[in-house]
Amino acid sequence: MSLEQLDQVLASAPPLPPDPQPIVTDELLLRRFIGPEAHHYMEIFYEAQARSPDKPFGAVRAWSWPAALLFLPWALYRKMWLFGGSMTMVGIVLTLLFPPASTPIGLGLAVVTGFIGNRVYLQFAAGKIAKLKAISASEEELLARVQHFGGVSSLGAWFGVIVIVFASLSAFAAALTAGSR
Repeated sequence: MSLEQLDQVLASAPPLPPDPQPIVTDELLLRRFIGPEAHHYMEIFYEAQARSPDKPFGAVRAWSWPAALLFLPWALYRKMWLFGGSMTMVGIVLTLLFPPASTPIGLGLAVVTGFIGNRVYLQFAAGKIAKLKAISASEEELLARVQHFGGVSSLGAWFGVIVIVFASLSAFAAALTAGSR
């Protein structure tokens, strides 16, 4: 076979199909970012999206018991470090400023975090995904970053529990000291 004949055979051969690329949808990214219990948060998101397709996060109307009852461990478990820390600091500052109203302040913050917890988490996840999309060069890199920055932190949850236990013990000791005077 001559070189000309080989060129003709190669030219007439069908091209090789391109390597299959992963199809990365926003839903897949959100599910992967959320990690455990993604189905729960996706149901909330779909319901809100059905109510308001243009602004689904504003339509989130789902109560979050974990955010209401164990806010700090929940927020840290979901890797919302800034939100968890800032809401905790708001509670501490308000309690220090208005000690007689500490119980209503705590209950009020529990109600607020219960109402806004799911919305804030879904907005946090979508915002983080948007940032990761902007800095990722490929879908594979994006998936790897979402996997790394998303998900949950058991260590964060335990840290939140420890903070609550020590804060409760400190408040109890302060109350005992004030009562013995």
